[in-house]
Amino acid sequence: MKRLIIVVSVIMLVSCNRNATLTHEVKDKDMTFQVSEIKDKAPGDESLTYKARLIPSRELAEGETLEKKRLLSYKMDSCFYINEGHNKNYAAMVQAVANGVSGTYEYLLVFDLDKNARKDSVDLVYQDRYINHKLYELKLNKQ
Repeated sequence: MKRLIIVVSVIMLVSCNRNATLTHEVKDKDMTFQVSEIKDKAPGDESLTYKARLIPSRELAEGETLEKKRLLSYKMDSCFYINEGHNKNYAAMVQAVANGVSGTYEYLLVFDLDKNARKDSVDLVYQDRYINHKLYELKLNKQ
């Protein structure tokens, strides 16, 4: 129940408050991957929350089938993770966000972190499974 309250609170914060940090991005000829950290958190919350956006190239977006679009909305749980040495810390929550922009996909990502981790940055990875099967990695500062 506590996790549900946290999830609903984060979703409300994302939709009502645009207090996200600078957007980081990596792109190639096939896709642009953008990430912004959402700073508003409850006191004592050790998780990291991000807004992620995938923007496939026009050629790839036009070739998407209804099945791929469904997968990009509901089967993204194992596509986002934080690299921690040889370990992958998968997102505790991946929520697709309806943004109203055709051909782009947005997600709310929540990662639970070890309270004892002392790193000042994280390597956020998107491993595509449905569009071009490439790996996109961003080094982000923890706030």
